[in-house]
Amino acid sequence: MTNEIYKTWSGKTAKEYKEYKGLRKESLRDNMDDIELILTDLSEEATKKLVEKHRPTGFKENAGFAKKVFMPYRHGDGIRGLLLFVLRTTV
Repeated sequence: MTNEIYKTWSGKTAKEYKEYKGLRKESLRDNMDDIELILTDLSEEATKKLVEKHRPTGFKENAGFAKKVFMPYRHGDGIRGLLLFVLRTTV
């Protein structure tokens, strides 16, 4: 699930993002800036809320919710669109 969450906002798996940042044994989260941490936390919380609300079964369905979290952001609606999407689908 972690890889799906990272891919939603960065387009990379955790391993790929770690390589992108030039990290080897260091913790990825410990080497993220504030924006990266916010995006990761927001996508984790939104995914958790969607899963609690819709109760999917199995990894494939759960991962599908992780992919939905940042769709507005990736389609150019910006942060406002992302926040509205998260609020509408998780509250």
